[in-house]
Amino acid sequence: MGMRNIKTALAVIICVLISRILKLEYSFYAAIAAIISMENTVINSFRAGKNRMLGTLIGAGIGFLCASIVPGNAILCGIGVVIVIYICNLLKWEKSISIACIVFMAIMVNLNGKNPFVYSMNRILDTFIGITVAVLVNYFIFPPNYANDIKRNCLYIVDRIDKLVQGGVLTLENLELDAIMVDINDLQKQISMHEGEFRLSKKSFGKIDNIKSSIKLDNNIINHLKVIDNLRNKSTSNKEIVIDYIMCEINDDLKKLKELMVLY
Repeated sequence: MGMRNIKTALAVIICVLISRILKLEYSFYAAIAAIISMENTVINSFRAGKNRMLGTLIGAGIGFLCASIVPGNAILCGIGVVIVIYICNLLKWEKSISIACIVFMAIMVNLNGKNPFVYSMNRILDTFIGITVAVLVNYFIFPPNYANDIKRNCLYIVDRIDKLVQGGVLTLENLELDAIMVDINDLQKQISMHEGEFRLSKKSFGKIDNIKSSIKLDNNIINHLKVIDNLRNKSTSNKEIVIDYIMCEINDDLKKLKELMVLY
């Protein structure tokens, strides 16, 4: 079990307790908001929470209007969903569509004689509590820290490339470059997530810049190794490869081609 798993459970516990302390009717909605908002980074939790909050506002607003007319009416439910989706698309809140529709339907079919306005406001309050709890738990309880993993993975890649250079150039071993390219791509994803976090200092950014420079050098070395690997695996001479590529003969006068022989 990872920390995200444990923190999600902790956020749910806190939401249920807060709901009971505030005597909210349903702890379910706050818990759901916390679960959806708990992400692998603090900034992603904030973004997921923001999308849910925006969707909740739209769904609650349209739900209140439709429930004020005829709560639970099947046709009005369909019309309301169309309106909710249209508004979210119009505002470019595509990631909020699902939760907006869920909140809308919760208001339309779960009123059971309750005041539509009060019920809608309670759903907004539940969502706000769940989002807040998720972000705060993710921020203060063992917050994701990719710095050490990034440094360790960078050193690991550098060591592997060093061995590839020795094996490929000195001992002519077969190179397995695709695997290390996957590791470099994964490292770049870690860096992107780390850079989006709230906690980064100028010192942290400096370290990240150094690692980015290292990755750039790694990619250059791998490109060179690919060239060496391709040339080494050809059954014909390099000169014949060039002739085949340009589709014409090359003057074999070594005096004229002396400076170009290195290309072959």
